[in-house]
Amino acid sequence: MTKERIAYVMPINTDDPDKSTPLLVYDVDELPVTEDFHFAVFMLGLTEGEPYWLAAQIIYEDNPIHKETGVWVKAKLKFGNPDDVAASINMHFERCVFDKQGNYLIKVSLMKDGEVLHENGAYFRISLNER
Repeated sequence: MTKERIAYVMPINTDDPDKSTPLLVYDVDELPVTEDFHFAVFMLGLTEGEPYWLAAQIIYEDNPIHKETGVWVKAKLKFGNPDDVAASINMHFERCVFDKQGNYLIKVSLMKDGEVLHENGAYFRISLNER
């Protein structure tokens, strides 16, 4: 078993550029809606300077709704053990189309050398404003 872990994934509201807040329900006026969708990934147990690949997907009813997004991560140590670094990163899906109300899953995989070390995710809801 590897020591690297995705502690948690958090959908975020970026409406206020000075502060991001957690997002549980995204209220929309109409469907479908196309939006950039932002989220944060928090990790533990990384090795300083090692390259890790973070791959993310949005899933609705077991089906991906957008192409996978990913980013290379190299953790930098501020203090503590270089073999147990905590790190976080903000990621996003560009022009994600949501066409149904319901619960969606952001699934994130932490990979090294092509091997999945750990996976985690977070649910959020798309809700149509009723007038």
